[in-house]
Amino acid sequence: MRLYLYLAREVGVILAVMAPAIAVLVALLQTMRLFPLVAGAGVGALEAAEVGGLLAVILMATSLPAAAVISVLAAFSRLEEDGELLALRAAGVGPFRIAAAPALVCAAVGLVAGSAALFAEPAAYGALRDRLGGLLVRATVGGIRPGVIVEPVPGLTLLARRRVGERLEGLFAEDARGRRSRAPAQLFAREGRIRVGRGATATLELEGGAAHVSSEEGTLIVARFDRLEAPLD
Repeated sequence: MRLYLYLAREVGVILAVMAPAIAVLVALLQTMRLFPLVAGAGVGALEAAEVGGLLAVILMATSLPAAAVISVLAAFSRLEEDGELLALRAAGVGPFRIAAAPALVCAAVGLVAGSAALFAEPAAYGALRDRLGGLLVRATVGGIRPGVIVEPVPGLTLLARRRVGERLEGLFAEDARGRRSRAPAQLFAREGRIRVGRGATATLELEGGAAHVSSEEGTLIVARFDRLEAPLD
């Protein structure tokens, strides 16, 4: 019994360090990829920590098994270097008894990782999706200045005469997405705003304006609208 506890402790100590270290490291790398969005939205330290924490929870399901493998290899490497494995074999302890405790630790890790993948990860993913959707709106609207052209997503440019909170007045939008062989669609609106819908899908909502669209034959089509929605993805 003492042998099992000793081997489980050797693996568990390393695992307790490696699992959060891997999750935090990968979360930091992912957060750095989101730095332009985070910086543009004027995110504070608490909000950045919240995003990093949600990423760490999402990554827990994959980081735990990787940490378990590294921990077992590191533990047995240390036991081999110290001659403890040789001593155990000389004492008549078989390989199955030596591997039993690490196998139980890995099974427990698999159970925790599976539970995280089924319950914690979807909840954290939904919260992160909503948070990033809000940051997208803040970064896009916050970056709009009167008379300055911005490009919230590739192929879509916005120009507003005035910004009042999240409402954009005197808005001009040029959408070249999916129109390689035709002129970009041009939208003129009295006002508009960016909304985040379900699943953090962002939509540009325009009110009171006109759309200028070129057909495949090159004919200019002008359509007036009271309300128009354009997805930002």
